[in-house]
Amino acid sequence: MKSKTSFFNKAVFRKNVVLYWPIWVSYLLYGLIKVPGRLWYFLQGRMDTTNIRLMGLGDSLHMQPDIIAIAVVAAVTGMAVFNYLFTSRSANMIHALPVTRMELFVTNVVSGLSFMLVPQIIVFFTAVILCLATGITAVQYLLCWLVSVMAIAFFLFSLVSLCAMLTGVLFALPVYFMVMNYLVVGFVIGMRYVLSFLGYGIDYFTSPDGEMFRIFSPLDYLIRNVEIQGSITYNSKGDEVITGLRYSGGMAVAGYAAVAVFIYLLAAYCYKKRRIERTGDLLSFGWLKPVFRWGVGICFGFTAGLFIGEIMNQTCREVKSWLFFALVILFGVVGFFIAEMFVQKSFAIFKNGRRWKECGVFIVFAGAVCGAVHGFSVYLENYIPKEEQIAEAYIQYNYPVEFTGADVSEVVRMQKSILSKKDAFLSECRQQNDNAYISVTYRLKNGEKICRNYMLPIGTESSAKIAEQIYGYESEPDNFMRYVVGYDYSEITEGTDTQLEYYGKNQSYVTRDGDGDAAMQLFHAVIQDVREGTLQKYNLNKFVDADGTSMKKYKTAGLYLYYRHKISKWQNAYQRVDGINAEDEVAGTNGINTVKDGYSYVYFGEDCANIIQTLIESGMIQSEKELRYVHMGENY
Repeated sequence: MKSKTSFFNKAVFRKNVVLYWPIWVSYLLYGLIKVPGRLWYFLQGRMDTTNIRLMGLGDSLHMQPDIIAIAVVAAVTGMAVFNYLFTSRSANMIHALPVTRMELFVTNVVSGLSFMLVPQIIVFFTAVILCLATGITAVQYLLCWLVSVMAIAFFLFSLVSLCAMLTGVLFALPVYFMVMNYLVVGFVIGMRYVLSFLGYGIDYFTSPDGEMFRIFSPLDYLIRNVEIQGSITYNSKGDEVITGLRYSGGMAVAGYAAVAVFIYLLAAYCYKKRRIERTGDLLSFGWLKPVFRWGVGICFGFTAGLFIGEIMNQTCREVKSWLFFALVILFGVVGFFIAEMFVQKSFAIFKNGRRWKECGVFIVFAGAVCGAVHGFSVYLENYIPKEEQIAEAYIQYNYPVEFTGADVSEVVRMQKSILSKKDAFLSECRQQNDNAYISVTYRLKNGEKICRNYMLPIGTESSAKIAEQIYGYESEPDNFMRYVVGYDYSEITEGTDTQLEYYGKNQSYVTRDGDGDAAMQLFHAVIQDVREGTLQKYNLNKFVDADGTSMKKYKTAGLYLYYRHKISKWQNAYQRVDGINAEDEVAGTNGINTVKDGYSYVYFGEDCANIIQTLIESGMIQSEKELRYVHMGENY
């Protein structure tokens, strides 16, 4: 009579549970301390309010530590339950037993999952009991936490199981696991560095971030997007009030859990096809070897090329695109043969004629990759959106100046002018130490944001015209007041206080305080001096000058103005560019009394007649003779 096929072996399961008990016990202790333990500690000695209880629950259910802990436990567990695959003696012995590979695979997967899922369930019930005992009724978020950590454990262990099938070296397993989780993120980060190296005006922070591809780096995506946190508002005193908890990332968790089923099936198939004699090899399947060699070659080539290129740029000569790509291909070949050494576990790798032929094909492939990267960098460098696509445009040296409607053509024209002088600007920048950065930003009607940062030489003829134009825009009264106060400066009617600071006789530091009425009088005086064009030069750098900082030429005193904005959604020049407001920027922070409180600090000089006259009329000084103006930086 034919025996029944089994997919689970109780003896192997019991052996795993007993032999590797430190793993699941350690994870259980972590969970008990992190969730119910942390919640209990948070509630001790605090005022018993609903807000405090919700804060404690949200704090204990913070997901990032849990996701990292699951990743570590999954990797360690995989190394433990599949350890017999990494030594020839153990592999031959266990596969000689009357158990099938599928039976071993399923049993070890169930064992590994139980090391994580059972402790999670125990932690869940312990936390529920504590919540009910302390009057916390929002236990549904504990269930969200449980389902999430179980699904994440199910997914991450599938990756560990697949990695165990792809290598015959124990300590290669966690390396492969991290590569699978961060390969795409690493590629995106590396590409951004390369584009910033090649493209004029492109830097790491303004190059394409590849956000849509990050989902293919699971651990990074889960850490960044799965969370349970409090929904925070502010009361009339500016104190944080948690109105409830909010769970995010559920769809991502469900998607990864669904994909895990396919990964388990793939891992089982790989186990079935795995050859025992591959034990001890870095790669279990021959078809992975060229993938490994080419992948290491490309990554090593670009990394080393970028490193050497940066050193050469800073020390001896400009690295042109052709030289950079030559370095990439050269070091790519080096990386190719380094990978071959690891695969063959030998230094004698250069006698293989087939490998040299493969290297020739790799060089062609590396050249094609370099060509594609160069083409993409040239496209990004010269890309300017069409004017009809632009909602707002900004150009910045001291601060961002906004252009809308037909005026965006001015920003487009200046950007084209900068690009047309690229070679001259870069050459002059390398010949002198004083350089400035000009930012051009577009916010498109579809919500996209495009930003470029250009390095221009200070005090040179080639940059003078552009510099004067930008300074002219920044000096316009309306633009300058938006920078100093905010876009709602004309609506401000309430001052709170003000402070004048200057140096008196014998270089003694002097301050004079004024009330809300004085603050508003000075506020209007500032506006008047700005309209007359006397205040701007004391507060703006004019990089067309040889020293790059014209403000240092002038002797000044300083003035603080404190006032209240009409609404909490007011914007300053920088918030405007980012599409946020003051209320968004302080959300979730402590110590904010109210987002309506604002202040400005301006330098002024002897020709700012309106400010000086108002200081006298408000009684903060008796006459202008009291003021001793000093150069910026002197005594301050």
